[in-house]
Order: sequence, then structure tokens, then C-alpha cells
Amino acid sequence: MRAAALTPEVNAVLAEALPGFPAATGATSITADGTPVGWNFTATDSDAVDAQGRPVDVWVYISVVRPSAALNADTVVCAGGGWVACQERTLGDGTVLRSGLVRHEMQTDHAVVTATTPFAFAVLPDGRLVDARSSVNWGPDAIEGDFTLATGHPLTVEALEELVTSPQLEQLPVP
Repeated sequence: MRAAALTPEVNAVLAEALPGFPAATGATSITADGTPVGWNFTATDSDAVDAQGRPVDVWVYISVVRPSAALNADTVVCAGGGWVACQERTLGDGTVLRSGLVRHEMQTDHAVVTATTPFAFAVLPDGRLVDARSSVNWGPDAIEGDFTLATGHPLTVEALEELVTSPQLEQLPVP
């Protein structure tokens, strides 16, 4: 199976959780030694603006993978990792859901620029991971401050929680 065959299903879930967000493209997720472990999907919103009205590109990365040495239930924890806010709870089916906000920092030619974006991870009862992370590209000419998405943008912690706990993503086959 190829990621392209699963992309329409992922995009249906993406459209429900993040209305108006552009469609994703997919690829096989592989370990450093070349072993396929799942799927990665990326969607980019190039029409977004931050809270000050500045244009930004917003990316959402979605992965559905089986555990590997690099990514497993023990590496996706709330302790550490630069989280601004992180909560963990166990759902009725045994899925462990971790979600919150993370701060990204980048040195540009003009200043240190930061962005705070949501994330969500679901560790399924069978050990597979469904992961949704986001980031903001504020461009090389950014000269000030913390980039936060404008009010009303569909990218929220709750939207990513909905995405990673969707039955459609939980049921995707992994290589």
C-alpha cells in the first residue's frame, strides 16, 4: 500500500477537524535504517495570518506509525520537550492522549522570533501512534515577537485532538 492511496481518507478527516485547511499530501514514514513504519501527511495553509495580521505559512504534520526506537510511547511524553502546556489523559478505549502547545524559536537576520502552536499525540492500545503537530513559517524577514495565529483560525489543540482520535486514522493500516 502507498501513502497516496490513504490520502483521500486522511483529507476527509482533516477537512472535518480543520474546516477550510488545504488538503494534505502523503509519504511513507521510514526509520534511519530504511524500514517503513507508517505514514506521514503534510498540509500547508499559505493564506493564514497571525494575531497582528502578518502573513504566515502554517503546516500541519500528521503521522500514523507503529512504534520504533525513535518514536514510541516513551518518547512522546509531556515531561520536557519545550512544551508550553501539555496535558495527558487516558480515554475510555485505553488510548493515551497527550496534547497542548509547544513554542518554536528561530534566529533570523533581525531577531529571535518565536511561535506557539498546538500538538496532539494518541498512543493507541496496540502501541501505534497517531501524531499531529503544527508549525508556523514566519519568513526570513520577520523582525519581531511571538507569532500566534489569528482568532478564528481552525488550528487549535482541540482540532488536533479530534484529528488524532478519529476512528479513520486509528484504523489506517501501517506497513
